[in-house]
Amino acid sequence: MNVSVPRRAQKPLRRAHRRVPWRRAAALAAAFALAAPATAARAADAAGTADLISKVMLHVVLDADAFGIVTAGPAAPSGTTYTYVWSDETGELGRKTTTDKAALTPIGRAKFGRTVTLRVTATAPDGATETESSVPVVATRWRVGGLTYDDATRRFAWYSPQLPATFDAELGPVTVSYQWSRSGTPIPAEPGVAPWVHTRAAADEGQTLSVAVVSHQASTGAGSTWASTPTPQVGVVQVAYAITGSGLSGQTLAAEVRPTSWYPGDPTVVPELTCDHQWYRDGAAVYGETGPHHYVHTMERGRMLQARTRCTSPGYLPQTFWSAKLVVPGVPALVSLLGNDAVRDLGEYQGWTPDLWLNKGRPGSFYFGDPLSTSYLPTRSMSMVSLAGDLDDDGRDDLLARDSGGALWLYPFVRDRVRIGASGWGSMNLLVAGGDFTGDRSADLFARRSTGELVFYAGRGRQGLAAGKVVATSAFRSARHIVTLGDANGDGLADLHVVRPDGTLWFYPGRGNGGLAAPVRVGTGWGSMTRLLTGRDLDRDGKVDLLALDPAGRLWLYPGNGRGGFTARSLTNAGHPLTTAIS
Repeated sequence: MNVSVPRRAQKPLRRAHRRVPWRRAAALAAAFALAAPATAARAADAAGTADLISKVMLHVVLDADAFGIVTAGPAAPSGTTYTYVWSDETGELGRKTTTDKAALTPIGRAKFGRTVTLRVTATAPDGATETESSVPVVATRWRVGGLTYDDATRRFAWYSPQLPATFDAELGPVTVSYQWSRSGTPIPAEPGVAPWVHTRAAADEGQTLSVAVVSHQASTGAGSTWASTPTPQVGVVQVAYAITGSGLSGQTLAAEVRPTSWYPGDPTVVPELTCDHQWYRDGAAVYGETGPHHYVHTMERGRMLQARTRCTSPGYLPQTFWSAKLVVPGVPALVSLLGNDAVRDLGEYQGWTPDLWLNKGRPGSFYFGDPLSTSYLPTRSMSMVSLAGDLDDDGRDDLLARDSGGALWLYPFVRDRVRIGASGWGSMNLLVAGGDFTGDRSADLFARRSTGELVFYAGRGRQGLAAGKVVATSAFRSARHIVTLGDANGDGLADLHVVRPDGTLWFYPGRGNGGLAAPVRVGTGWGSMTRLLTGRDLDRDGKVDLLALDPAGRLWLYPGNGRGGFTARSLTNAGHPLTTAIS
């Protein structure tokens, strides 16, 4: 039997219709069968005839076709023919007999609001027949196309359907309206422009565009709304953005940008991106790190790295991308001047040459048999030389030197020197370098003026030194020696050790930003020592050590006890006496 469904109860499928070759009819029949909204009653089964048809479906697309699909029953043998008959209230619209399980007949816009039904009769080779009908469909659907863009006119157009504001149909006039939307927000109509056309505006950049067509027939109440698929973001290049590299110290990270899609534009012409980069460490921009690559050094262990990339391309919006955050594994360690270990090396001016020579440090002593000198090291013309810690943010120890003109120079050892202080440093009679007094893993600097003030200069990595600030006015004026070993008490901040005129050794704990806590006496009899130097962790026990040179040229190692004091000393330079011209 046929099932009658009220006209307004029908909901057309929102799927674009297109013509297909008949050799693909079987495949289409199967595909539409999966998406079928409803099936007809099966009159033949009630009559007990052969099971030749399982399902009949009908899709009606105005200005295109009424498309019928049959799903064959389990008893349908090869060679079964199907007679398709389309009809509406006025009578038959089309008929076709074929062995294909899909067929169509043209249907024009004049049928808007009509109820269309498809009746299919299957005839087996032995003469058995079965007839079934589709669910009736109210004809309100249009062939829905996509949006095109013309760069010359800067206009988007919906190429289907393009309908007039009103057209006549058999059951009464139909009104049509279009609504363009920008990322879901309606856009006012453009005067003097076809309603299916939209002129590109500045507000469209970075937004998606879509258009909907609304058809309504007042006489029947029939109507429908069909919308285009939203475009990609207008004027945007979509990219794949990633950071490659292991993230281990000693390795290089790379920010890679690859265009994946762009709209609008020729899909075969890849936009040329121009990108600049900025690397961040613990959320702060790393000075000078503005390329796509970042070398991860040992002092960055335990810190969080991230890259920000900004890309531009002619005709497209600029975009900013942030990489995922990456924490560098491991424990921070300052790499020494020579090699890739963390053992402190010793600089020495020998009597017969103006050049500074480096002696390789080894646990507890130094190797004096094969010193090294290069053009990257300061010469004897420098009035003051000191081991400086990581002043240039590369994870490696540096040298700091003052020339006769009062300028301050950084010697990265493997690169040419860089001036980090203009003239004026000649008034300083002592430089105390090599410690991180602020906890940011950048080396800082103390300098004592000839008038006795102690001035603190916070290190800013590749940005040089911050402005100095006086932290003491008289307490250090008469001190014989001032030295920083680094963090001597394990609180994460560098400290000072000071020898007073009476030969007592005092420990000043650092309190951050150049401040010092009340001193503690940690030794006596130090007045005879001619030079104090940081030993870093020369004996490799995890605590910073002190080096002291006596009048006989012997360099003694005083292992730190982790509380600002020291344990029993040992000699580091047996058979190789040293002068005070060491660093």
